Amino acid sequence: MQPVILAMIWWKWLLLVLAVFAGFGWLSLKSYRRSIREHLIRYLHETHPELKLVSKHSNHLIFRTEKTESCQMNLHNLFLQIANARTRTPEDERAIFKTFVGGLMENLERATRPISIESDGDFLLPRLVNKADLSQLVAQSKVIHQPLADTGLHVVYVRDSADAVSYLSEQVLPELQLDVSALHERALANLRKKNGQDFARKVLSEKSLVVFKLGDTFDAVRLLLVPEQLKEGEALAAAIPDRDTLAMSPPPDNGDWNGFTKLSRASAGPPLLNRPLKVTRSGFELMGG
Repeated sequence: MQPVILAMIWWKWLLLVLAVFAGFGWLSLKSYRRSIREHLIRYLHETHPELKLVSKHSNHLIFRTEKTESCQMNLHNLFLQIANARTRTPEDERAIFKTFVGGLMENLERATRPISIESDGDFLLPRLVNKADLSQLVAQSKVIHQPLADTGLHVVYVRDSADAVSYLSEQVLPELQLDVSALHERALANLRKKNGQDFARKVLSEKSLVVFKLGDTFDAVRLLLVPEQLKEGEALAAAIPDRDTLAMSPPPDNGDWNGFTKLSRASAGPPLLNRPLKVTRSGFELMGG
């Protein structure tokens, strides 16, 4: 019994040490991001005084201008860009700020002018959001949205640009001369242009796990293009743990979805959907527990 007791005590100490390290890592990351956020606020105060800070949050800032009541600046991409660039000087950081803020200013400018199918039609794209993200978007404006079957996700629509996207509200439909159904079809048509032909069929033929991370912020929403590529009786397993990940493979032969459930919970950014999906020609079905 003595060796067993000692082993149990050793494992408890090991788990405690790992928990402490994880706690320090989380606090360090939180402090690092807070520092970036404060540097960005100072930069905006110096370069764009027309942006009035309304509130600051862990992953976004809320501003207002003379022409708009509020606009949300999401910071997840900024954190990733600075981490990947491994900035060495304040000048390096400010250069990233300049590009990042440029996208926001472009969206603000676009928000104050009429949108049209002629000038903006080729840049309309769909996105997937969960209920929590949709609530935040709806709190700012009446964004166009529709549920994705019984998955708990919603499809929203954006006007894409080089450095940012702007979410489309209901008021732009008359300007675009589209209804929601026509907007959805136009957005899917534009999304198809960003993909190779029959990418889902290649997953079926390879019979292995394929992860799409193309880095254009539209990886997860490519899921919408999968059913049309499947034939009757075919199916794929899919995981979209975050906006920038789409993982697919043939469904597990033994019906055990635990592996895909774990993959669905391994988000690298703000979580999107923590359960896997079975995709067929007829649509999407939540799997796992």
